[in-house]
Amino acid sequence: MPIIAHSIEDGEGRYGSRTRVNRIVFEYDAADLAGQTQITAAIQMNGEIHNVWLDTSISKLATNTDTQTTHGSLAIQCGDYGKLGGDPINYCNPITELDFTNKSGGRGFYQFQTTEGATQEGAGSMEHSLSVSVGRSSHSTPATPKIGDPSNTQIPIDKNQPWTGRVCGTVNFKLETSTAWAADTGKIRLTILYS
Repeated sequence: MPIIAHSIEDGEGRYGSRTRVNRIVFEYDAADLAGQTQITAAIQMNGEIHNVWLDTSISKLATNTDTQTTHGSLAIQCGDYGKLGGDPINYCNPITELDFTNKSGGRGFYQFQTTEGATQEGAGSMEHSLSVSVGRSSHSTPATPKIGDPSNTQIPIDKNQPWTGRVCGTVNFKLETSTAWAADTGKIRLTILYS
């Protein structure tokens, strides 16, 4: 499962006058996927992810019916260390109910992006595919963290926040499905645009 030739790396130099955009193109082939329910691409990155394209148009699951068209997920995780309790640290909320079957007739192509600073919830808001949740306490009725407004009234941070896209070090792109990939599955291509 290599990073393939479509990738573009603009080098390590620092440029004050322009934005550098890089593209990593990663392919999971049949040998990587067949019989698996989870696969991870570990990629060294330092920057801000802006777009993620996930091409599952020729992927095939062992049981490949309409029932399995919502069995996939994508998580973007810190690959250098996890939570002290052992769970992975997600850079953004995992995306669930992805279609890893080939039932779509070639339409299995997903595009996700960051929209830092956009409003969420309420009138005129935008939905966010790449967002973060702040976390909650372990109480039987979990509480969310709070922050003071200008008059120091404590207001809960109880909505998802737009993800900045910032990553550093080893970044794990984990695909998971509750139904294993078929032996004759086609490839899955993951493209990451970042600066």
